[in-house]
Amino acid sequence: MHYKIRTHLENFVPVSYSSVPECIANIPKEELIDCSYGTNPFGYSQNIASYLDDLQSDDFFALINGYPDTTYTSIKEKISQYFASASEISPSSIRLGTGSVGLLEKVTKLIIDSDSHVLGFVPQFTEFSTCVESFGGVYDYVTLRPENNYAFSANDLITAMKPEHRLVYIDNPSNPTGQLIPLSAIAQVCQAAKDLGLLVLVDEAYGDFVDLDCSAAALFHTYDNLLVTRSFSKGLGIAGLRVGYLFGHDDFLQEYDKIDLPFSVTALAVKVCEQALEDKDFIVHAREEIKANKTAFINQMTKTSVWTTTNDVPIFTWMHPNPDVNFFELLAEHKVFTEPASGFHEMPQNTVRLRIPKDITPLLSILKEIEKEL
Repeated sequence: MHYKIRTHLENFVPVSYSSVPECIANIPKEELIDCSYGTNPFGYSQNIASYLDDLQSDDFFALINGYPDTTYTSIKEKISQYFASASEISPSSIRLGTGSVGLLEKVTKLIIDSDSHVLGFVPQFTEFSTCVESFGGVYDYVTLRPENNYAFSANDLITAMKPEHRLVYIDNPSNPTGQLIPLSAIAQVCQAAKDLGLLVLVDEAYGDFVDLDCSAAALFHTYDNLLVTRSFSKGLGIAGLRVGYLFGHDDFLQEYDKIDLPFSVTALAVKVCEQALEDKDFIVHAREEIKANKTAFINQMTKTSVWTTTNDVPIFTWMHPNPDVNFFELLAEHKVFTEPASGFHEMPQNTVRLRIPKDITPLLSILKEIEKEL
């Protein structure tokens, strides 16, 4: 049967890194060093475990039997309190969604018409550009430059801006490099975009791995063209519950609410996320452990290398010196599961995105083996 889908999707091939390649799927899980998805290798707050242990059966069934409160008042207030040290974000400026990626999809749904143009840089989170293209839009981009060790350049992005762009997308901390873009650079982009009448969307899915004062939320009251998305999936370690949130200005949210369907986040997920927000010590401790592991790993490199990165953030782009090597496949032979370059735009095959594991020792041994062969 020929399905009558949108014409532009008939030959559309999405780019994504979310599938598990066969060479990895065939390795027994207990033998695999999983350095793939960017979740917190140190798990989640003990507050969550205690809450779930203490949850009475009647309360549990009440949470899963009824619909959630569509206003999500309680968690919005807790998010606002969580950010109080960095910026005054009103609960009314917050919207929830199914992970930050669910919010990105809704923003795209609101803004993108056929042939609408969005500007970003690459490599960064691929699912957003795929989403733009699936709605019929065009994702224009500037490429991070090797002569700068793939560091973000505000000037390059600003130079590429045109009035026909509807939105500028920045992933910060950035995936796959794990680099933290300074607020001064974000402010430059916001001002240039504002001068052209463009929105700026800063995706902070990895934002909990760095201090709150690094968040673009600090610029929220300066730039009315700024949107910020964040997630409970990464730093707070609860990816399976699929919860994210967005900061937006009132005039934008009036439009956004036209396409924001109710009940996007479950009542149980809300309760668990509230517990995570109340435990700031967890993420501070996790960042210290991540930084120690990542620093130790990078410092052991002598022949392989890392693109510009920030050591508090668990992900980074690791590069083999031989451009003819498929680094993902080489690491798979060592039973290390990373994200392949094929899941990102403009990443050469001799690179992978790696997420630092909780126990760094086995990975250090593999690094030593690989570099011994060079």
